[in-house]
Amino acid sequence: MASLDYAYRRLVNTLGPERVARSEFERMVYSHDFASLPKIALLQWRLYPDFVVLPQTTEEVAALVKLSDESLLQITPRGGGTGWCGGSVPNRGGVLVDMRKMNNVLALDPDTRTVTVEAGATWKEVEDFVESKGFALPTVPLNAMGSTVGGSINSGSTGFGGLRGGSVRDAIASLEVILPDGSLLKTASQADAGGHLANLTPLFFGAEGTLGIVTKAVLRVGPKPETTSCSTGPSRRTVRTRRTSPSSRCKAPRTTSPTRRRGWTASRRRSRARSWPPPSVTACGGIGTTTTAPAA
Repeated sequence: MASLDYAYRRLVNTLGPERVARSEFERMVYSHDFASLPKIALLQWRLYPDFVVLPQTTEEVAALVKLSDESLLQITPRGGGTGWCGGSVPNRGGVLVDMRKMNNVLALDPDTRTVTVEAGATWKEVEDFVESKGFALPTVPLNAMGSTVGGSINSGSTGFGGLRGGSVRDAIASLEVILPDGSLLKTASQADAGGHLANLTPLFFGAEGTLGIVTKAVLRVGPKPETTSCSTGPSRRTVRTRRTSPSSRCKAPRTTSPTRRRGWTASRRRSRARSWPPPSVTACGGIGTTTTAPAA
């Protein structure tokens, strides 16, 4: 294994010093995802990466994979870090690849109804772009604000609206993946109608980045549905009118003096005392029975 200093110099030569980090604080930030791992994990694994890198192109990702292979360093891809199970956290240090710099929505093809995006783009960014063109995604994860497309593909996410439009897996038309040897694979480009060459897209869905690093995705889109509004209560305008009407502003709140409150409480207690026990229950009888005292 090459020394860490030598590996750091090679990473800097590949990406530049501004996109390679090795400080204690930055490594600590990437040692967990949305939820902290159990303390026993700190004893079993090296959760702190040795380096954190932020590539911006597919070619840079391929160079990082080759460099890590030559240096015998574990490489871990990471998206938005919104998972709960540590899937984007290394267990033997190595190089952590933060994909969030690759966040471009590249193009939308209205003829094939597909949109091409980079793996670091969040679902919210993709959704806004697609809707601005008059289309809509069939499904969107619940954590669309922070979840990236590549992270959802690697973790096998389902997403909100899966019952209507299918899971994220059904929305993928093709993937661009950097394999462990640094070569580039487009999963659907070599598939043919005769079935001699299979579409390898399902192979990488839910693989947790173990088979390669997803850099781009071609997603299916559909027509934007018509929106309708339904209200089961007063509208927002009505509520605002009620709050700002002159009568509501001028009307003083109803108050009760402490003396009246104390008198009302005392009379309430006396009425409760007079009504107990109920007619059907006496001190010596049971529920549902009536006991009559003998005449003197």
